[in-house]
Amino acid sequence: MKENKLQPIDFRPRKKLRGHPMRRFTIILIAALLIGGSVSVLIFLRNYNYNISGAFGAGRKQEEEETTAPLPYDKVEKLNSQILVFCISKENQKMDFISLFNIKMPESEVSVYSFSPESPIDLNGAQTTVEKAFFEQGISSMRDAVFAATGVTFDKYIYFDETSFRVIADRYGPYSVTVSPALSYKGDFTLILAEGIQNMNGDMLLKYIRALPLTNTLHGYREQTKIIKLILSQAFVPENSDDLISRYSTLANLVETDLTIVEFSGVSPTIQVMMNGSIKYRTAASAEEYING
Repeated sequence: MKENKLQPIDFRPRKKLRGHPMRRFTIILIAALLIGGSVSVLIFLRNYNYNISGAFGAGRKQEEEETTAPLPYDKVEKLNSQILVFCISKENQKMDFISLFNIKMPESEVSVYSFSPESPIDLNGAQTTVEKAFFEQGISSMRDAVFAATGVTFDKYIYFDETSFRVIADRYGPYSVTVSPALSYKGDFTLILAEGIQNMNGDMLLKYIRALPLTNTLHGYREQTKIIKLILSQAFVPENSDDLISRYSTLANLVETDLTIVEFSGVSPTIQVMMNGSIKYRTAASAEEYING
């Protein structure tokens, strides 16, 4: 008597059972083609020296570290640039301050001079001021106007309004400022400061800069120069020297300037060396002192 063996019950529809082997074969074939195609592409890219690991992010950190490493002093290009920097109040049609920077490398020296935007000048035979020239004729008049006021021809300009100044200053603040003598100003704003060291944010610093020449003209512009130098000294530090191109792009969105990203890229290695080294700051009390050192 034959033994009846129980067969497992298969609940799959017969129609699907008949097509199953073919579908399995098709999937295996497609997978093989995909794998083979991928290997072929990788071999092709490798033959043309394509950086496969870089395409997927591997090694990117090492590449960034290599590009941001500061150059030695003897490898940087020489730099001797005059930069005009000023802050404006669009509402009042006034300049809050105007300064010249002279940046030198390999001397690693930054000179700063702030002057009055309201000093009378002769511009193309007409009596005016640097401030009026800007608001009446625009930035195109500033090269001649600044030369008439100081005897200096600047290479590049950077200017911004009060809102942008506060944002920029707050990035590198707060600031410990020695107020001497005590200051009391009441006008379109009020600022009362006791003599001594005062900690200031961007807003208070701007009010202080504005109030200085309004309370003591000669002393005020000299103190303005020191304040601008203080901002630079807190910005130009090693911890801010990484990824300068990205930092400049952010800054450029807050200011008006004729210093292009391409031009800044060219000098950024030199600026990076300065920021990682020891910068000598010099403040000038007059145009003559600024020019002659």
